[in-house]
Amino acid sequence: MRSAGGREVRGFTLTVTAARGEDDFLSRVERQFSGDSFQVDDVFPTRVTVTATLPDGRAGKVDVTLASGAEAAVDVVVDAGGGVSGRLVDARTNEPLAGAYVDADGIASPTTGADGRFELKDLAPGAHRLTAWSRGRELVDRRVSLAAGKTQALGDWRLGLQRVEPGRLGLSFGMTGRDVVISGIAEGADVVGLQVGDVLRSIDGAVVLDMGEARRRELGVPGSPAVLALLRGGQALSFTFIRAR
Repeated sequence: MRSAGGREVRGFTLTVTAARGEDDFLSRVERQFSGDSFQVDDVFPTRVTVTATLPDGRAGKVDVTLASGAEAAVDVVVDAGGGVSGRLVDARTNEPLAGAYVDADGIASPTTGADGRFELKDLAPGAHRLTAWSRGRELVDRRVSLAAGKTQALGDWRLGLQRVEPGRLGLSFGMTGRDVVISGIAEGADVVGLQVGDVLRSIDGAVVLDMGEARRRELGVPGSPAVLALLRGGQALSFTFIRAR
């Protein structure tokens, strides 16, 4: 089982249909398979139609005549899908972005190289929502309609710095043992002096015991101050930052 567009097959539905004997009694077997190969045993010896359908709806079929006690190998090919290509660039400088990718309804492109170029091949024809992503950048969506066998060139796709949600500081939290730590800082966050790995003790005087509590305490009135008590290398620190407006 394969796609003419070349994308790896990771699962499909197989249907074997046959007219049996003089009375044309129709038999039908349907199975689910993972990967790109299949085997169906005990099929009535006659002419059968083998149809394979991918999760995206593309299907291919082949007719084969089965002899009693014999096996037949068949190669079912579905039509090639469509594709998209383009380049991810910085919205301000227009410089290409490396280490980014584009996702099409759960199918991700390889990460971009130094030239920022991306390509997704062999997608099901029809409408798709594309999402471009790069660390520290905002997520950008785009809708496209693809035709079978054709690649749609999207040109330059500009990604700006990640925007901090109003009322937040632009922080991500994690756990190291029982300690809540700063695990990430958004590119647009105004938290000079804060470091990834700092242990968070409290926000605005309220002790923080887990990530969920840290996330709740981080949120406040846009433009209001937030006082963070931290530990870094065993040293107690305190910072005051202004929540995003």
